[in-house]
Amino acid sequence: MKDFIELCKMTQPELKEYVAEQLGQFGYEPESADGYVYARELGCPVLLTAHLDTVHKEPVRDVVVSETGAISSPQGIGGDDRCGVFIILSLLAKSDYRPAILFCEDEEIGGVGSKKFCKRNELVDELKRLKFFVELDRMGNDDAVFYSDDNAAFHEFIQKITGYRLACGSFSDISHLMPAAGVSGVNLSCGYYNAHTTTEYVIPMQMDVTEKAVEKLCAEAVKASCESYAYTERRPWWQQQYCDYADDLYLQVQYVRWSRTETGGWIQTEADASYTCESEADGLMQFFKEHPTACWNDILDYQLI
Repeated sequence: MKDFIELCKMTQPELKEYVAEQLGQFGYEPESADGYVYARELGCPVLLTAHLDTVHKEPVRDVVVSETGAISSPQGIGGDDRCGVFIILSLLAKSDYRPAILFCEDEEIGGVGSKKFCKRNELVDELKRLKFFVELDRMGNDDAVFYSDDNAAFHEFIQKITGYRLACGSFSDISHLMPAAGVSGVNLSCGYYNAHTTTEYVIPMQMDVTEKAVEKLCAEAVKASCESYAYTERRPWWQQQYCDYADDLYLQVQYVRWSRTETGGWIQTEADASYTCESEADGLMQFFKEHPTACWNDILDYQLI
């Protein structure tokens, strides 16, 4: 298996071809389609997922390894989400667990690949038989993000097995997959920092820690005593307050704004935007129309009032 730096240097099409080849070597019969590479589970009823794309427009050419072992690149190392891809392949290489695998394309522009996957009803039906989903697409070293899933028993299970802490996030591919299949999921930290910038860096030791946490989850999943966790959609607080008679709503968005420096680099600043809208989805649509170069991970927080 190629090492992490080799994965970072691949283009998205090259990586897609490579992961399909690797899955075949690990005993799967992967399906490579427009938007994703999918492999059915072989005895471990869990889905592991990560995305193949990064936000950077040019591939990694130069790699810097610091004295502490952190990996970065002037072109942007692309740990979001080459870290997740590497962790999954490394787990498969080192263990006998064979969970379902889904590598998605174009997550950074709204989860395009996972949307395409969810249109395949027969594949979504296969996911419904799994016990839970694990995405590896989170910055840091100990975050567990559940997005719109409100299954408290699942949250407790994940935190107990992994030791990771509950955190908030805006979007990842499981945001599409969980409601489509009706299965709970979590996005775990996988050791990258300063995502979406050329100052992004990766700490390999933290990737190793997450790999071990995922292995523990796979070990639990194969136990007959491990329950299946059903996706429970969290009702936004505004629905509880305004219920069905709410008409005009107001979406406030806090996001990262990128600006060019005089030397050709990039700096990021926090900014705010607001929209009168009929729903959360309508407000977010307005935001992305107004900010066509923004992606989901640029949104720090939003609130509908």
